Amino acid sequence: MYGFTIVYNSQEHLEVTSGCRISFQSPTSGRSCVFTHRKSAAFREEKIMLETTSHIIGIDGLLLNLVPLTKSYAAISVTDLLSKLHEHFSTDMFNQFRGEFTGFMFNKESEELLFFMNQTGTKACYYARSGQTFVVSPSLRELLSLAGPGFGEPSLEVNAAYSLLVMGGMTGSQTLVDGVQRLLAGEMIRVTGNRSEVLRYHDFNTISPTIHSRKEAIARLDELFQRNINLEYSKDAIPGSQFVATLSGGLDSRMNVMAAAELGYRTQNFCFSEPGYADQRISEQISRDLGSPHSFVSLEGGDYVLDFEQNMAIHEGLIFYVSSAHYRYALSKIPCNNCSMIHTGQIGDAVLGGFMTKSNTITDYYSKRLSSKLIHKLPVIREGDWASVEVFRIYNRLFNVTVSGSYVTEHMGMYLVSPFLEPDFIDLCLSLDPSLKSESRIYIDWIRAKRPQVARYVWERTGFRPNASWKNDLSRITNKMNSLFRKVTGNQLRYGMNPYDYWFQTRPEIKSFMMQQFRAGIDNIGNPELKSDCRILFESGNTIEKTLVLTLLGGIEMLNLKS
Repeated sequence: MYGFTIVYNSQEHLEVTSGCRISFQSPTSGRSCVFTHRKSAAFREEKIMLETTSHIIGIDGLLLNLVPLTKSYAAISVTDLLSKLHEHFSTDMFNQFRGEFTGFMFNKESEELLFFMNQTGTKACYYARSGQTFVVSPSLRELLSLAGPGFGEPSLEVNAAYSLLVMGGMTGSQTLVDGVQRLLAGEMIRVTGNRSEVLRYHDFNTISPTIHSRKEAIARLDELFQRNINLEYSKDAIPGSQFVATLSGGLDSRMNVMAAAELGYRTQNFCFSEPGYADQRISEQISRDLGSPHSFVSLEGGDYVLDFEQNMAIHEGLIFYVSSAHYRYALSKIPCNNCSMIHTGQIGDAVLGGFMTKSNTITDYYSKRLSSKLIHKLPVIREGDWASVEVFRIYNRLFNVTVSGSYVTEHMGMYLVSPFLEPDFIDLCLSLDPSLKSESRIYIDWIRAKRPQVARYVWERTGFRPNASWKNDLSRITNKMNSLFRKVTGNQLRYGMNPYDYWFQTRPEIKSFMMQQFRAGIDNIGNPELKSDCRILFESGNTIEKTLVLTLLGGIEMLNLKS
């Protein structure tokens, strides 16, 4: 992956494949530090690592608000902007940015290193201490190679393994490697000498409901949404480039492309699903009415399920390997000439009520799970640790699993953006009175009041046009009736965007591949209890549960973990 690899207190000469490298040796402590930067081609001129008389500073990724910030501070370059932001905000300088970024600041005199993750955790960053040496890297495998003998033989973090087998990804900052952590959304790590601490500079736990008026909520949502659309598309308005956007039958993606169309941005839309599924029909109709080009990538047969090594290489065992495998497959099939950004509507429904608990239900922090068979193996979450179940899900489901598409997009040299996946918008959603967001009613009210054109088309999830909240309630009944009908007629397994169980039963190649992967890897688990649980989950579970087990086995092999 792209970004910074830093070895603090380097004990030996390091060979790191990078186009940019800065070495520093303290004249007082004698401590050596190595900073390397691996850049992608997208927005390359904005990615910098520089050394001044007092600091070494770096920023990597996509900065959506770079132009407004540059104008506000009368900066003549990115370097000048960083210097001025540091002067004004010190350690809070990176909280001024919006976009997909990581960054760091190293003080030569105090030998203090501050490393920042963006507010939504959409880039990879891992860290570990090996004796007196501290290493941070966007790649787990690279980190392990640089940690050296002092780190010892890497071993499996069993609690993380169970998290993967239940949630499809990690909870908290854990990784599959014992002793290696992941820098989370809105976090920065401070390293000084032999000490390190993680601080949260942007914390969604601190947001409390302050907006109780439906009218005010709708006005604020629409204003901020439009600002974010403008930030994204104006940033992408590069001569010779094209606006490429995902479009399905859901609300989030159509909100994006239809708002962009209103502002004069003509998107080239692409959809991926089983042929004939509602996503294809609805997205084609919207694109046709907007006069926008439309591409469809068929997922028929599920061939992308066989792309095991390619997807494992992107997520390195932190997220189940098919989580965004269909998206990666579709992205590889569409023309993206001179494309630097993929515009999406990612997470809109989640932050507008989808992650709230239903009234009169038992609190269940792990409800957004992929498997329940091993739920009892996960630690109990104490209510005082999180502001709400919703915030827990935002961090541990959304930022740790759902944003896997961001990893895929960057791996392919581009960036995934969404007007919903932005810290100010998430802050706003959390500031809404929960009663407004119940059953996603505020989403429907917003569409009806400000964006009625969005409601002209059926919502794939409900089968109705999204122009009245009572239709959401009715859809629960109609969806159950349709599910029963499909079950009676024998079409239940085939229904859906990704009918994994149908593919497993009807595609001998997929079944054979999964069985072979399981047999080849199961004996690499030395822990008897974990091995038994993996065997039970794979043999009795559905196809998604099988992919959870295969991801764990693949991660153990890829990272050469003692288990």
